[in-house]
Amino acid sequence: MRWMLLALFFALPLAAQPDMQLLRGSTEIASGGTDSIQNTGPSPFNITYTIRNDGTTDLDLTDMPPVALSAESNCTVIVLQDPAVTVGPAGTTTFRLQVSPIAATGFSFAVSIASNDTLQNPYTFTFNGNTSAPSKKSGSTTLQNDCSTGVRSGTVWIGLLAAGLLVLAARFPRLPTRRDRGHFVD
Repeated sequence: MRWMLLALFFALPLAAQPDMQLLRGSTEIASGGTDSIQNTGPSPFNITYTIRNDGTTDLDLTDMPPVALSAESNCTVIVLQDPAVTVGPAGTTTFRLQVSPIAATGFSFAVSIASNDTLQNPYTFTFNGNTSAPSKKSGSTTLQNDCSTGVRSGTVWIGLLAAGLLVLAARFPRLPTRRDRGHFVD
């Protein structure tokens, strides 16, 4: 009986741990794993992730901001909605990302979430995707990944026309008028 009490005394602190799990929809994404979406299309899109605490004590997200993004390749990513920083046992919280591909090819980024889960800290994963066409906008900033200079083409043509007229005026300072009929000016 004494051995059982001793084992229970040492086992209880080990069992009282937070246990972070990450899901997109009903699919679990392992720490150190990969999430992916194919053929996203040219527009920015949102992804919602759920953090679930399968442990028996509170899960605390310890960094500010709680979701860290890095290693963005051929895309821009922003956090639209942060998760709650404390998740109770059997509780959940969500966070939402906006991904804007900028090239008609593969894109990727890394996500890291620091917490008090001693077995999975930080909880990290890589996101991979591909698109057949780049986004024209990322948030409210127009991307300069196509042939546009950001200047309206009409403005460019007016500028070229004005430059051409100035060259002609310099080359031909005075053109003959009706008054000069029969008398040509050199």
